[in-house]
Amino acid sequence: MATGTIYNNVVISDRINNALNTMLETRTLMTIDDSLQGSDGMTQKIKKYTYTGSAQEVEKGRTADAGSVGYVDADYTVKRVQAKFVYNDDDAMQDSKFVEAGIDGMPKSMVNYANNKFFSELAKFGYGVDGSAFNYDLIVDAIADMDVEDENGLFILGGNDFKKAIRKDDDFKSANQGEILFTGQIGNVAGKPVIISKLVPAGVVYVFTKEAITCFLKKDTFVEQAHNIETKDNTITGDNYMIIALTDDTKARKVVLGSAVDSISDIEVEKDADLPEEIEIVLKDESKVIVPAVYKGTYSTASVGVIENTKVTVGGKDFDIKITVVSGE
Repeated sequence: MATGTIYNNVVISDRINNALNTMLETRTLMTIDDSLQGSDGMTQKIKKYTYTGSAQEVEKGRTADAGSVGYVDADYTVKRVQAKFVYNDDDAMQDSKFVEAGIDGMPKSMVNYANNKFFSELAKFGYGVDGSAFNYDLIVDAIADMDVEDENGLFILGGNDFKKAIRKDDDFKSANQGEILFTGQIGNVAGKPVIISKLVPAGVVYVFTKEAITCFLKKDTFVEQAHNIETKDNTITGDNYMIIALTDDTKARKVVLGSAVDSISDIEVEKDADLPEEIEIVLKDESKVIVPAVYKGTYSTASVGVIENTKVTVGGKDFDIKITVVSGE
């Protein structure tokens, strides 16, 4: 006990990494990128890809306007994530399992950090579909809206409200008989695995591939130890350097119920122009998402000014919206 070191650093690091790999459910839901390792700098410019465009009705011999994929550059700073455990030599001598319990507990805090960062990036998904209730068809609509050729990598991530609703859905019951596949996963919807987490806001479901969010590892977990020769206090730290970021909005959709909507963003439109086919809604978790615009009436843009008594329907609920017509000159 002279040095206060109970385990070799490599042994501790292996224990932490093994725990992270088994406890961190979100690790399998995002892309792991280690391209930052060995490169200079702590800031990474990351491109977030987005798709602009919507389906249109077309007449014979005509074609719809083409959608486009664009990207926005954003600077992300690498964060050092640390878990720390402090114990005294007396603790280790009194209880041989004391230090092991501390080491095994360290990954939990790192898991919580990574999970929270992952879910904060999920909230940034910019496009979605809305409905009045969770059901099989709503998930199918979200997948179709993404227009991905290979659906094998899709995940469906919902909360307990989604689990309750989908288990009562006739299409789900006939396809899965309510089977439980493994802890955290309730089965499949439209052939895609469904994962349940309490971190998903009520009234929201995420449909995405692991390409939507990326974990950039600058330096994977490493361990250091220190011993105070006077107090006999020991410190173990486990650190890694990472960025977790939304990188591809085209590979993700939010499914939103009306109960999750807080407000609708105002609309400004030029005189005699058509009303926008998409609107931005603000959810109760303060995130924003673009959904198709369903107007609760036929509103004229022939006159400049605010159109009175305007509403839109989102998720089966009617919401007031301010529509302002401008001259456009």
